[in-house]
Order: sequence, then structure tokens, then C-alpha cells
Amino acid sequence: MSAEYEIHKSYIDLFARQIDAKEQVTCEVVSRGDFLRHLVRANISRSIEALPKGQKLWLRDDGSGLLDTEPYSIEILEELDPDEVTFIPEKGVGVDIYGTR
Repeated sequence: MSAEYEIHKSYIDLFARQIDAKEQVTCEVVSRGDFLRHLVRANISRSIEALPKGQKLWLRDDGSGLLDTEPYSIEILEELDPDEVTFIPEKGVGVDIYGTR
């Protein structure tokens, strides 16, 4: 997977408590290098400094595109097989086809 990712803001809103508590989350991200969707188990932080092993994570919304000038950070622990886990993407947030555009 590439070095930078995008995530839909609704996932950050949905997992705000877990992110603040430094708990792992399961979410969908898009790699910026090839624009492929990935279902991952990860740690997410609101700052790059808080996750030294993390990679840049840019927030995106439905309308204006990228939201912040400063990225969050994501440490991907595992890429998940969508056939082996139960995960329902947020309504209106991409499609549940992973490893494809």
C-alpha cells in the first residue's frame, strides 16, 4: 500500500471516541498513489507526531474534497479481507469493493 491515504470525514466522526482513546478501528481508506480502496484495522491520530510509525491520512468530504491542510496519521496494522469481516461502509461513502477503484 502507498505512503499516504485518504479517509472520509464521516469515519473520523464515527470513530472519534476510539481515536481519542487510542483504540484500534476498522475503516475504509483510499491509497493516494493508486486510488485503491482498502479495508484496514488501524490506529488513527489527529497528529502525525502522536503516531511515529504512522503515515499521512487526509480527510475528505462529499462536497469540497480535502478538508484539512494538516493531515491526521494512520498506522495500518492489518489489511482485512472484506469477505472475512463484517463491515458496512457509511452510506454515501464509496463502495465496498476493496483493492479496486
